Amino acid sequence: MCDDDKTFGVTGIPLPCDIKHLTKEIPFAPGIPLRKEISILAHPGLHPPKPDEPQEPEEPGREWTLYVLALEQFKKTSVKEKLSYFRVAGIHAAPYVTWDQGKPKPLNNNDEGYCHHNKTTFPTWHRVYMLLFEQLIWKHMKKIIEGWNLSDTEAETWRKTADNWRLPYWDWALKQAFAESVALPRVLTVSEVCIYPPESRRDKYEDTTRYPNPLYGFDNPELNNDEEPRRLGDMPQGMEMYSIKDVVDEDKKNHHTPEHHRRLPWSKTTATGRWGIQIKPSKRHSGLDVNRMFSRNLYPNWAAFASAELKEEKEEKEEKEEKEEKEEKEEKEVKEDHCQHGYTSVEQVHNTVHNNTGGSSLTTGLGHMSDPSVAALDPVFWLHHCQIDRLTAIWQCLNWELWFGKQDVNPDEPLIPFHTKDNGDPKKDVWTSNLCRDWTKLNYSYDSLQPCPDALEEDGSLNEKKYKQNLRAYIHRTYPCAGQVACKIRDDHDIDEPHGLWLDEDKKEFVDYVISVDYNRYALNGMSYSIQFYLGGTPGETNYDTENFVGEIFTFSGPSRSGPEESGCANCRSQAKQGILSHGKVPITISLVNQIFDSDKDHPIKDFEGAETYLESFLNCKFVQHGGVELDAKCFPDTKISVLRGAGIPTSEPAVVAAGGAAAAAAADNTSHKAILPPVYTEYKTVYSIKGGKKSGAPAQ
Repeated sequence: MCDDDKTFGVTGIPLPCDIKHLTKEIPFAPGIPLRKEISILAHPGLHPPKPDEPQEPEEPGREWTLYVLALEQFKKTSVKEKLSYFRVAGIHAAPYVTWDQGKPKPLNNNDEGYCHHNKTTFPTWHRVYMLLFEQLIWKHMKKIIEGWNLSDTEAETWRKTADNWRLPYWDWALKQAFAESVALPRVLTVSEVCIYPPESRRDKYEDTTRYPNPLYGFDNPELNNDEEPRRLGDMPQGMEMYSIKDVVDEDKKNHHTPEHHRRLPWSKTTATGRWGIQIKPSKRHSGLDVNRMFSRNLYPNWAAFASAELKEEKEEKEEKEEKEEKEEKEEKEVKEDHCQHGYTSVEQVHNTVHNNTGGSSLTTGLGHMSDPSVAALDPVFWLHHCQIDRLTAIWQCLNWELWFGKQDVNPDEPLIPFHTKDNGDPKKDVWTSNLCRDWTKLNYSYDSLQPCPDALEEDGSLNEKKYKQNLRAYIHRTYPCAGQVACKIRDDHDIDEPHGLWLDEDKKEFVDYVISVDYNRYALNGMSYSIQFYLGGTPGETNYDTENFVGEIFTFSGPSRSGPEESGCANCRSQAKQGILSHGKVPITISLVNQIFDSDKDHPIKDFEGAETYLESFLNCKFVQHGGVELDAKCFPDTKISVLRGAGIPTSEPAVVAAGGAAAAAAADNTSHKAILPPVYTEYKTVYSIKGGKKSGAPAQ
């Protein structure tokens, strides 16, 4: 139990041994425990041991087993407990009750609430949130080991496993091997898994090869008289404040027909559900967003990467000028023209994954992950946000000098409700963005951030220039982009190259199109909606068919109040009142390539020379309320949609050689070796604008 009157210190998992930090600029601590991709961690859980294999579990089996048992125990903790899974998930939004701020009470309209969406603190607030979750899983691991009453030697082995475990992430930008498509990892689709408890304790578990999978979903731990989970909106006597209410838009001006007044009936559910991602090939791969995110010099500042909030152009210009002054001093200059307000933020990419995972139609399926009020109840939420933290850490390694700017919130602003120590000062001992900037000081790193031997100096420290080059090369190998497609077409003489794909005779710059969107995430009183883009159809008319879908912007927002007299998100209320807008982008170059080659009658485009006329005739969008109802574009007067044309420059550079070591010597001998990096994007101009779902203007000359 945890005393509500005393603060709980979010400290992460203690280091299992002394770790030496060798940080110059980029955080580096050799030997620090690593967060791994969930499919790697879960491998033992999906592959039962053969009869002739040893029964005592190896390290991967122990790690997986502790994770499964601890997560299950955590989820079953009573709602009344401050450190229960339900209450910790509730920090994100519903049931809108205070956490670690004295006796719990409903958040009222005067309370700030804990939402940090559409703010520059979005990555840092969620970083500490993940740290709390990781720490609590570890605490349950220790309890499980203690309850086994093992011998001292065996118990110590399991304790070391627990101390080295870290929260896994789901890399949703990778195609899943079992499905050959963008899908949920297999371990999130099965209801049973294998576990490997100590041989002497296996009699405590009915069937270790078919153990209930705690990642499959979340059930209300409070049971009814039939020992079945209660509805989330019907908590037991004395716990009524934790009942989750339906999400409904009470603003009648948005209700044009009765179907627009649909509720999201979370109060009626007893468990979480996922309906969004289906196992089928997709023409639009989320990896496209990830590769582009790490292009050199694409972002002018931290805010452009961190948050979907639309910044004033004056602020962007000032910070960009400061950054350019610094870059002039670098040895290598890279031609750049920031793609207006930076590229899509990590938050906007995050929003799309929430929608893809949860689904957004009451007809075909709508799950908890797509609504911020209840998303954290789904175990996949924590894997998703661990991935967001991983991408943030990678970006920080490549752009460490970019942090909170003059126009941003103070990086020492408290990240409420997270405290740094047990029994501390509730107002002073709080986490801030500056305190959590370096993840190695939080006692973890990521498997994909570990340096290759050729990036180490003789003293074991990082050669940071080589390290960043290797990291960018890893990104480019791992995640797809339009540049890879353009280069393959250029280099494969069996493929007819579309005219206009390359902008110069030497074929060093390819044409790149993106849709740029400014929008008001609070246009429906905060209710989520998507702006879906379709390309193709009969002349002069867009066909809104699945095959023509090229991408979307999803707001991942909730009502500022859950009812006329109910509490809600104060951050959302404040941003709506100030008229703060958001921004995102949708890359469409690969969609154009697909349509040029597919010979579909709905896609009358032969090459890129006719791309702009084609886009003006056949690209359109529709606004869809969360739940599946299409709304009139007039409901979204703040929306500004532009099609931008720019250039992508495939990038390679001579491999950097570190100062010492055998690997460095070998690299020095291979003078012809080059590192292939994500393309540089430049010279974006507006082709035309789409206002209110209808095209306006004409192609730029």
